[in-house]
Amino acid sequence: MLDPDEKQTIKNLANGDADKEHRLEAAGCALVHCAAEFAPGTAEYARYSALEAEGAGYTTERAQLENYNGASYSAAGYGGMVRQTPGSNLFKYSTDDMQADQKSSLAAMAAQRPGSVDYVTIQYGAGVGGGLTINTHNGNLYYGASVAASRSVGGAVTAGVITDNVGQNLPDKGRLTDDFLSGLSVGASGCAFGACLGANHSIGGSTAFEFGVGLDGFTKTPNIDGNAASGYSGHIPNPLKKQ
Repeated sequence: MLDPDEKQTIKNLANGDADKEHRLEAAGCALVHCAAEFAPGTAEYARYSALEAEGAGYTTERAQLENYNGASYSAAGYGGMVRQTPGSNLFKYSTDDMQADQKSSLAAMAAQRPGSVDYVTIQYGAGVGGGLTINTHNGNLYYGASVAASRSVGGAVTAGVITDNVGQNLPDKGRLTDDFLSGLSVGASGCAFGACLGANHSIGGSTAFEFGVGLDGFTKTPNIDGNAASGYSGHIPNPLKKQ
């Protein structure tokens, strides 16, 4: 994107001519690759890609900006202190700029990734109960013990989606899920017709939303039950996972 000094320079060169200012802005975007920091498929990427393409054809304006040698004075973003920027430093696209744009674009693309199932749990027992959970990203197993105020005497197979994992890449999802599954947690769930919904919060960590089915499967009768529980889980070896 154009920085404050470059935007001010364009305004100064346009001198109130709106059409000239637009052409200079498009030419400036072509020089500094305005669209590069946005994720493909977003409205921002489409807008600035079009502006870049338009500016690429404004050879006169591009040359004017590339050869600009006046100084720019700006207080924006500098804590009120006026800073002078040489014209020779404006409208350039450095290696650092490219790397920063790539990082921003990758982060923006990651943020668009939908949530996915982070773990699957088989839980059983009312009052004092337990469960076995697998991290779906790396296969790590966790055994949990819980104490519940419960109306349920059975158990359920549930899948969990951790809110903090949405948008993360696969290795980070595995690590964050391990962090979530280790240690103390509190949660609540309810079931009807065999379908179960719930939430689980890792103490000091994130929250997951869970959905699943009771161990007796779906039923024609309501069979409403639920519980509120606190528990602890720890990692155990997975005999099926290559170490």
